[in-house]
Amino acid sequence: MVTTGGTESNQLAVLLAREHTVREQQAREHALRERDSSTPAEHTPRERETVREHAARIHGTGHDTAWDQAHRHLTGQTGTPTGERDGYRTRDRAAHGPDHPGRAHLHTHPHHPTHPHTPHPPQTGHTGPPLQIVCGANAHHSIHRAAWLLGLPAPVTVPTPDGTLRPTDLAAALDHLTGQPLLVVATAGTTDAGAIDPLPALADLAAAHGARFHVDAAYGGTLLFSDTHQHLLAGLDRAHTVTLDLHKLGWQPVAAGFLAVPDARDLTPLDHRADYLNADDDTEAGLPDLLGRSLRTTRRPDILKIAVTLKALGRRGIADLVDRTVTAARTLADLVEARPTLELHSPPTLTTVLFRPTGADDTTVATIRRRLLHDGRAVLGRATTSTGLWLKATLLNPHARPDDLRSLLDLVEGHTPR
Repeated sequence: MVTTGGTESNQLAVLLAREHTVREQQAREHALRERDSSTPAEHTPRERETVREHAARIHGTGHDTAWDQAHRHLTGQTGTPTGERDGYRTRDRAAHGPDHPGRAHLHTHPHHPTHPHTPHPPQTGHTGPPLQIVCGANAHHSIHRAAWLLGLPAPVTVPTPDGTLRPTDLAAALDHLTGQPLLVVATAGTTDAGAIDPLPALADLAAAHGARFHVDAAYGGTLLFSDTHQHLLAGLDRAHTVTLDLHKLGWQPVAAGFLAVPDARDLTPLDHRADYLNADDDTEAGLPDLLGRSLRTTRRPDILKIAVTLKALGRRGIADLVDRTVTAARTLADLVEARPTLELHSPPTLTTVLFRPTGADDTTVATIRRRLLHDGRAVLGRATTSTGLWLKATLLNPHARPDDLRSLLDLVEGHTPR
């Protein structure tokens, strides 16, 4: 689905999980009513077709849904790095790219959109428990914000002292949650350290507990282009939804986000009707319908820049940039370890390197970072882990040379209070 970046993709993934959950619960309630009723329910032709499509999705049959309008063609050509044509086959994954400008415009209040073309509006008569999100403490803040925006319970947050969500800890949390729909959120590229959760084991746990599974791969998703590093994302193809953002390790200007799903029909719960845009008879006559592909009606064709980049560089070209940048991060980590005056947090998984002066306390680390920034010499991030505050270097330049990296470390040492 079209997004402005990782934040909106995550929020839409939660919205989609909630809508799927509501519809599944409604389908069960409706089946019970039908069973107990002596008179079959009356449905319009469109409603009967929706029921048939829903049954087809459940049983793995049915026809594919076409993508729509001009930028639809570019999106289809661009595809997604999780597709078969990129050497990493998944379940015919559909992705929709970035086509509207403002991430701040996700609905800022709990809302329950209705879908007039479906047999039952999503919230009408629904009495089931709300969706419960379960995520690690390493999850992006947008997951918690999504729960707030949608009026859902606060996420159950599992501690991640090692920086990744451990299966044993997730299992313990899930065992205490019964009788409610669940959404398990994993991260492939954490904000602080670029760590990747153990996706296969987390997917197993989600499946065992009947939970939906979302992977936030906004940072690490482009590893899929790389034959060398795509193994780090094993298990990604088992997710119900995946966040991707080529604004990060994809070298694209904002907006460049995607919400990827296994099949375009999985986005059906987000469909909406406005007679002047997608009247039933127009849609049935074959006119394109894009209203359910974005929260925005008018939006920019941001997919164009991604399509041009992929056309110019190809999968191998993008893979080369990814591999070079990952190598640069590992070189920086090696240079840190070679200096007794500096300490390394851990070997990098992606392109984020955490380090600090040896023995430095949090105040010293924060002071160094601000001095470098105020002097206009370097922009370093900060990350707080179980062992305190660290300087964060997130490498995105595939052409960074070892001498460039040594110069950065020289600056840190030169700005360290004596």
